[in-house]
Amino acid sequence: MTVNPPLPGPRVSDAAHPFDKPSADIILRSSDLVDFRVYSQILIAASPFFEGLFLVPQPPDEEQPRNYGLPIIEVSEDSETLDYLLRLCYPVKKPQVVALEVIEPILRAAMKYEMELADTLLTKILVDNLAYQYPLEVWAIGCRLRREDIASVGGERLARTYATPGGNRSFLHSLERSISDLEGVTAGQLFRVFHYTGCSLEGIGTPDFRFIDPPPTANVVGYLEEDFPSTSPLHTFADISSVDVSCRSSDGVVFHAHQAVLGAASSVLRTKVAQLATGAIGESGELESQRSRPSNLESPLPVLQFEETSQVLPHLLSCCYPGLIPSSLSNLPQLVTLISAAARHDIALARPALLIQWSKVASTNPLRAYFIAIQAGDTTCAKEAARHVLRGPITGVYMCEMESSPALAYQRLLSYYQSCKDLAQRDLMGKISLHLESTSPTPFDKTGPLGRKNLKGRRPASPPAGNRCVEEPWIQTYTKNLWTSLEHQPDPSLLPTVEQLFIASTSGDNRPWCRSCRDVASALIERSDEFKALRDAMEKVIFTGGEEDIKE
Repeated sequence: MTVNPPLPGPRVSDAAHPFDKPSADIILRSSDLVDFRVYSQILIAASPFFEGLFLVPQPPDEEQPRNYGLPIIEVSEDSETLDYLLRLCYPVKKPQVVALEVIEPILRAAMKYEMELADTLLTKILVDNLAYQYPLEVWAIGCRLRREDIASVGGERLARTYATPGGNRSFLHSLERSISDLEGVTAGQLFRVFHYTGCSLEGIGTPDFRFIDPPPTANVVGYLEEDFPSTSPLHTFADISSVDVSCRSSDGVVFHAHQAVLGAASSVLRTKVAQLATGAIGESGELESQRSRPSNLESPLPVLQFEETSQVLPHLLSCCYPGLIPSSLSNLPQLVTLISAAARHDIALARPALLIQWSKVASTNPLRAYFIAIQAGDTTCAKEAARHVLRGPITGVYMCEMESSPALAYQRLLSYYQSCKDLAQRDLMGKISLHLESTSPTPFDKTGPLGRKNLKGRRPASPPAGNRCVEEPWIQTYTKNLWTSLEHQPDPSLLPTVEQLFIASTSGDNRPWCRSCRDVASALIERSDEFKALRDAMEKVIFTGGEEDIKE
């Protein structure tokens, strides 16, 4: 019989000078299999990390991997990073300034190996040179490395660039062109730099401002919420004799259900139930089933293992039963977990009702609901929460969930909010400007809406003394006030219907109705149609938060 020789392993190459000297006494092997022959004494002098490593007793020589007779230490850095880092430690000519995408992993390695000289040199390059040209990138590097000294320089430079009227909007547009720079940055860190860039120039340079972590006074404790009810509708009949399967949660709590019901509600569960019938659960499943015996049954039940906790699993099982879908759940994290679990198990019956509950609960604190949905990986719930965010201000609003959410998700939300606000205000400003610049006749002009030309021979009314309608028409004042409201609440539902316009025009001291301005009614109807068109356009603004925002 022919035996094939073993396949050759990955090829290892040697590093360039000066890391190829035969007199070296140790090898550092990079992640891409390049061997650097180095002097341990130089590493000891440059790095307390390696000094401590070499003090640890080593295994016998025959048990150590070797090359050129030298012991090998495998490191996680690639050869480009390792070469630059070692040159900073060696008594050789120092390399030139490197690109931002290269300097970050080198500085990360210098911090990891506690190489003070390399750390100092690289930090100086970032804060003294690159921060002026690439402030956003330097701030982001500081955030990812958790280096306040670096992040603060980049953040202050950003603030000086955008500390002008409309600066936050310009900063937001710049973020849209630099999405990749937000990788590894949290929403909380983006919130702080966004807030800082909105300061006046006098406020820049506040000594106690921190970009990486929230201040001690921030709301970092979170919300105290009621857990899901300890029982679900499923408990009302779970102990009857017809149950034929035990469902075990990730924390070991067992609930009983009916195989036929689970299989009918979910294709995923139907497959699992079929595996039970064929004995595919294996020995461990059989052992567990011995422990899963309802008090009123003589024989043990087969066990289905679930990854959901005992707080969520009974409600998930209830979702399989028509009429037992939970309807009064208020805990945001657990509710979105249940919605995600129902989607994962393909329980289509329950999804519409659960999403209605989510919309209702999320409306009470939409910004927090948005980040909870992002962390849970549920894009549908995140989009619904984002729509509710439009109903209030977003600038300066902080949630502790931002500290564990990706910055990209926050950037998407800010862009969506700004797009809706810009669309609404641009449209309304056009209507206001059109009125101010209009040369159309007043209602009392003979050629105007109430003039002879439009009254078919009837005599036009004369303006009574002190008539308010000779001043700015009520509808224009109303539109200006609406424009102001949309500045901090770009919610399409604020745009009134024709019925709401009539109610507003006749309430309080408004009452713009008189014989000489009956065209107000026509203006209200026309403006209502315009508002409806704008409302429809705003609702079509696409929220682009997608899977790439989830769980970075």
